Formats: sequence, structure tokens, C-alpha cells
Amino acid sequence: MENVYQSTLSWCQNRDFAHSSQASVGSTSDWAKSELNQITEPKLYLAEVQTAGRGRGDNSWTNPSAGHGLLATFVFPVENPPQPTASPMVGLHLFKSLRSTWPSLEWSIKAPNDIFLGNNKLAGLLLETVQTGSTLHLLIGLGMNVLSHPEQEKAATNLVGDEGLGTGLDEEKWHSFLDRLFSNLSLAAEASGKPYLSESAREDLVEGLNKNPRKPGLIIEVSETGDLVFDDKTISWKDL
Repeated sequence: MENVYQSTLSWCQNRDFAHSSQASVGSTSDWAKSELNQITEPKLYLAEVQTAGRGRGDNSWTNPSAGHGLLATFVFPVENPPQPTASPMVGLHLFKSLRSTWPSLEWSIKAPNDIFLGNNKLAGLLLETVQTGSTLHLLIGLGMNVLSHPEQEKAATNLVGDEGLGTGLDEEKWHSFLDRLFSNLSLAAEASGKPYLSESAREDLVEGLNKNPRKPGLIIEVSETGDLVFDDKTISWKDL
């Protein structure tokens, strides 16, 4: 596979999945928000290059080389307002999608919105909730380094690099990952209105978080509302 954008576009077309694509946009999330009044089913906004990719808060997302990363925003109409638990749930489901596709690699979660491969960051998430009239939409922005990563980002890595596959990426395997990802994000969006995390989700989060090489300490548990519980302190996920 030589171009993540083209391969992901092919996946959308083969699955008859609602999507819009452009070679270059400012931000896929901003683009999606400009069309929310037209969206009544899950939809993917996809770009080959973002000129103003956004991260959490004032952070930005730096592109890898054109076509080498997944630059996307999934839009899900939801019935109930997403709760603070939506962020850890979406991160968990991205983590599980990656781990189940490439189980031999060292995946971990860095709260509040990063996925690590080995010692470095592979992907970042940005969640937003927007109400248009009486309709609520959950936007899940995802930037993921697949075939390369920005050289200026010293703490970044990519899927096919030395910490990852170490070889090329098969398109069939990429499409299999996208199948899992959409299925898992759909589950997360469906559950986004619930104020409490299930016991199994909390256990999986503890496992994924404690594998992270840059965790701020050993996490004893994740509370029902998404707080990180350490021996000597408790930190709310939304405050990270």
C-alpha cells in the first residue's frame, strides 16, 4: 500500500460507506461541522493533507508526508448528549481496533487522547459534540501516522517503522483494520450518552494505560466516571 488516503477512499467505496474526500483541506473536523445539517447517518470526512489540522486545546496535528497518514473525521448522529466517559471509550476502541489487527505490536493508551506504538505517539483523537437544531452529532477526529511520521516530531512514530511492522503494509490488512475501527467507533458512539463506564471497559483501560511508557505513575483503577486512580491521587480524565 502506497497511499493511505487512496486506500481508505477505496474502502469507503467498496463498503458503500457515506463519505466526502478532498486532497487538501484545512481541518476535516471543521469541514464536517460546516455540513452537519445534511448528515443523517454515519459519515467519514477524509483528506490527503490538512493545512490546519487541530488537536486538543490549542494543539495542532502535524501531517506526515502527503498520503502517508489517516487524516479523518467520523461523524455519528447520536440520540443523547455525549458524556465525559465518551473520550476514554473512543480511545479504548481505537486501541482495541489496532491491537486486534496487529496483536504482536506494543500498543498503549496515553490519556486523554493519544495512542502509542512502542515508546512513541502514533495517533491522536479529537472529540467534539455539535447540536444542529434538534440533532446531536458526535465528531471523532483522528490523525494517525501510517507510512511515515513528521521528522520534526521527535516523539512520533508510524505503523510501518522500526517500532511497528518494519515492512510495507498490505491493503487488505488496512481495510480489515478500518472494518474493525468503524464497528468499534459505532459502539463507542452508541454508548457515548452513558455517564458510567462498564467494568470490562474500566479493566481494559487500566491495562492499556499502564502499558504506556510515559504514564504519570501506576494506575490502580479507572473509576466509573473516567477518573484515573493512583496510590496517592485521583485525576479526572477531562482535566488531563
